Amino acid sequence: NKLANNPRSKAALKNLYAVYEILDDYGLSKYITFDLGMIHSINYYTGIIFRGITDKLGYPICGGGRYDNLVSDFGYDIPATGFALGIKRLLIALERQGDLEARPNIDVLIVFDRQNRQRGYSYMKELRQRGERVEHFLVDESSVDAKKYARSKSIKRIIRLIGEYIEEEVIT
Repeated sequence: NKLANNPRSKAALKNLYAVYEILDDYGLSKYITFDLGMIHSINYYTGIIFRGITDKLGYPICGGGRYDNLVSDFGYDIPATGFALGIKRLLIALERQGDLEARPNIDVLIVFDRQNRQRGYSYMKELRQRGERVEHFLVDESSVDAKKYARSKSIKRIIRLIGEYIEEEVIT
């Protein structure tokens, strides 16, 4: 409070303390650090700004803040707070921390073209209801074929919907 000698600065510090108390009540205070010198290059922020960092990663995984005037630029005048989360950064952090669980293998790769899309989605739903883990292989002009893709992902079965027929292949 010795450094905050004007009403606006004192109000900002009081607000930060209120935020801290809420985080402390959640048991998160040991993870919180305040940097009163942090600035952001985006000028629509009107109050607190924040970044989320984590262990074993040298850059933030999220960031955001208060922007009370931004939404009014889009026709609705309300105060707001928001943030963006870097999914790739989050996954890198989880992997480095050993907290990223291995994805379960896919049981069956299902292949169908645009003409069979409705039938294909229905069949995928049916397989999932039976407990199968299903992935749809998008048929396109790429050089990757379904069998090569299935082998690369250790998928053991391919089901192809061709016209009225269903063709199943076991990959060895």
